[in-house]
Amino acid sequence: MFASLQLSAQISATFEVDLTQYNGNYTTVEFFRGGQAYPMTNVAPDVYSYTTFVPPFLATNYTYKFRVDGINESFIGNESCINITPMDTTRVINLNINSPSLVCWQQCSPCSVPVYGCIDSTAVNFDSLANINNDSCIYNVTFFVDMTESNVTYDTVELNGTFNSWCGNCTQMNDDDNDSIWEITIDLMQGDYDYKFSADNWNVEEDLYESDDCVVGSPPYINRDLIVSENLVLDTVCCDGIEK
Repeated sequence: MFASLQLSAQISATFEVDLTQYNGNYTTVEFFRGGQAYPMTNVAPDVYSYTTFVPPFLATNYTYKFRVDGINESFIGNESCINITPMDTTRVINLNINSPSLVCWQQCSPCSVPVYGCIDSTAVNFDSLANINNDSCIYNVTFFVDMTESNVTYDTVELNGTFNSWCGNCTQMNDDDNDSIWEITIDLMQGDYDYKFSADNWNVEEDLYESDDCVVGSPPYINRDLIVSENLVLDTVCCDGIEK
């Protein structure tokens, strides 16, 4: 009878975490308190729940965290739901007054409605309303090629690559100051690309060597390579071995 009364006096608390905006895949979700991890139950898509009973004398300053695949949540320390200790930052709640509510992973509030888009403010297509990156960011990339050592006759230098389907003369460069250094700035979505310089709709093109450290591929398809993850102004390069 005494044990039953003691149990009834405890506070039932259900903690829920929403992993909708968790960055990456996961397998195990746990409730973590006092150095112990307890498995949580999947109650909705990406929502996990754990129910425990807490004596009132422990409920005033009840600290805890959520854990995914053995890694605890991390916090800056100035969040409204966080308690700072000498060794860690943890969630804290007074269960004598409040009931836990559904919260987003590493946040004090529920997850916002997901809006997918480019979340990099430096990108051409930055979306201020987006809160989840969908790898769609587009950046300015500026190319330069020095034609002063070229020994062939040409009219217009062009940039060709996987980004324009090696189209020939559709991406023409310019040399407005007639110094034989041609340039162009184009918009490219983040990703990996192959490219090379040519002229007059493939009438002439670079003859790159597979031993060069800036190229990819194998003969006869040797190209320059480029990784775009930010706005870029590339170094000026010589048009290597341009030939007819």
